[in-house]
This record gives sequence, structure tokens and C-alpha cells, in this order.
Amino acid sequence: MKKTLIAMAAVAVAGTASAQVTIGGTMTFDALTKTKTTTRSAADVVTSSTADDTGRSNTLTTSQLLMSGTEDLGGGMSIGFVMNTGSDGGSFGARDRNLNLSSDTAGSVRVGRFIPSASMGFYGYSGAATTAAGSIYGVGSGSATIFGATSQVAGSFERNDNQLQYTSPTFDGLTFTVNYGSTSTDESSTLGQVATKQQGYSIAYAAGALSAGAGRNTRDVEAAEGSASAIAAKIDGELDWYGIKYDMGVATLKFTNVQRKDQTAAATTGAITVSNDININSFGVSVPMGSMTFSASMFRGDNDVSAAATDNMDLSGNQLMVNYALSKRTSIYAVTGQTDAKRASGNTASVATKVTRTSAGILHTF
Repeated sequence: MKKTLIAMAAVAVAGTASAQVTIGGTMTFDALTKTKTTTRSAADVVTSSTADDTGRSNTLTTSQLLMSGTEDLGGGMSIGFVMNTGSDGGSFGARDRNLNLSSDTAGSVRVGRFIPSASMGFYGYSGAATTAAGSIYGVGSGSATIFGATSQVAGSFERNDNQLQYTSPTFDGLTFTVNYGSTSTDESSTLGQVATKQQGYSIAYAAGALSAGAGRNTRDVEAAEGSASAIAAKIDGELDWYGIKYDMGVATLKFTNVQRKDQTAAATTGAITVSNDININSFGVSVPMGSMTFSASMFRGDNDVSAAATDNMDLSGNQLMVNYALSKRTSIYAVTGQTDAKRASGNTASVATKVTRTSAGILHTF
């Protein structure tokens, strides 16, 4: 159960203000996890590895400690904060740390480190919203490769520092967001200055059983003019998505389309290299049956770029999961999924990768 702390602070003017702070979080561990990775090299050499683990964390989702709070400022205004720390190391608040100033009539402004709604909003419409194999999580995240096949030169569209986001009030079921973030680093007198900018916008609609959304986000990494930086002159990333979800009562249906493109302009020649040009459709269904919830999802897509090492990849995945609620805060689960990046017709140089994972574990929220 979430524990709530009430902190009382004296105010210079008449009266006393109170701020409510909530401490909670998530813990998840697998009793058993089996992962098999199969790789086919450009020379058609097939290798595979299998890992069996017990007590593994963060397979289904990330274990985390969350501290949040709000204060009523009066006049329909309030301010809230979030400090989110993952169990896999890092400083306090390494996942999220931000302030959110909101108004009943004017919307809200969030400042700090968080996941912009415009960039990763497709999670809410994804058939598999977990980080386990078989989901489309990797399209926007910051891992070194997407589905074990291609590099993400533009970086992560997920949580980032130096973010500003405006969220409008809801009008007839419609909500809008706009986000912007910028950081500039002077690496050294010889490398020069490198700037990263991220910006995006999204729209969400909800009415009864139907909800839908769409978003667009861009990330640009650019060395200053005249810089001697070893980083390419300009790196561009684009992430676009739209999704729809319908709750039929007996089942919830989900669909999303996600597109990502990463390209680099050479520092000297300006020649463009496209390292990702991904288009994926994901379908999902979840069926509640008393204390149990069954869910299934699949995605199909491709990565069609010019680089020989990643050209013409067929991308696919599927995931099956059953969750049994022992209480409102504790459940046990079993999930199996597979992610596959295969060479498409005409591709003779890429590395193909298939990852299959099955796990069973327990999830507890507090």
C-alpha cells in the first residue's frame, strides 16, 4: 500500500499550506527466465546461445522506487514533482525527475527529465507494452540496436533531460501536448561544441470505450559550425506514430503504427547515410477473466535502408502473457515472446537475429 507523508510548512502570509508526498513503486522478479538468441552472420554462419536465470529482475518491466507529491497553490493552480529511481543502479531520480505546474483552465507545464508524451505515447496503444521479447519497445528506446539488427544513431526518444512539455486541458475528449528540449556541450578545445535538440507534439482523444492518439518527435545532434568534433556534422532522428484502442468490455483491442528514421550527414562531404527506415504495425488484444487477464500481440514491419549491413530487413514479433492477480497490488505472470529480424529478398550482407524468451515471475506494487 502506498504510504503518504504529510509535510506541513509555515507560510509567511496568514494560514498554513500542506504538501502531500506519496512513496510507492514496483518490484518484479522472475522465478525462471529462459532466453535463446540465434544469429546468422553475413557469411551465413549460424550461432546460438541460451541463458537460464532465476531471480532475474526487470524482464517484464523495470523495478523502481517512485516518490511524488503535489501542493495546492490556490486559484485552481497546483504544483507536483516526481522522483523515479530504477533498481538497476544510477543516482537517485535517475529515471525521472521533474516538476509540473498545472492550472484547471490553462493546462500544465512539465520541466525536467521525463518521457515526452509525443515521443513514446504509442506505449498506450501497443499490444505489448512490456520490455520483454516480442514487443515494439525497442523502436524508440536507447538500446544500442533495434531488434538486434540496426544501430540507433539519433539516440533515445524515451526519457531525456532538459525537457519542457505543455499539456492542454481536455476539450471534448481531446488533449494536446508540445515538448522541446535542448542541451549543448563544449567537449574540449579541439573537439568543439555539440548540440542536441528534441521536439515534438501529440494529440489524444478519449470518449467512452474508444481512445486514439498520434505523435511526432524529432532528435537532432549537430556539431557547431567550424567545430573539429569527431561526431558527424549532423544526425537526425524522426519518430512518428498513431494508435487506437477500443474496450469492448469482454476484450480490449489495440492497434498502432510506428515509424522511425535515423540518418547521418557526413562531417566533410555532407553525404547522407540512412541507418534506420522502420515501419511497423502492431496488433494486440487483452481479455480479463476474473482474477486472470490474457493478452496477445504481434507486430510486422520492415527496415528498408541504403546501408548494406542493414538493408532490407523483415521485422516481426509476437508475445503471449497471462497475469493472475493475487491481490490489488500483487500478481503472478507467465510471458513468452519472440522478436525476429530477418534478411529480406536481395539482402546478402545483414546480420539476422532472433530472440526468444519465456519467463514466469511475480509483480508487486507498493
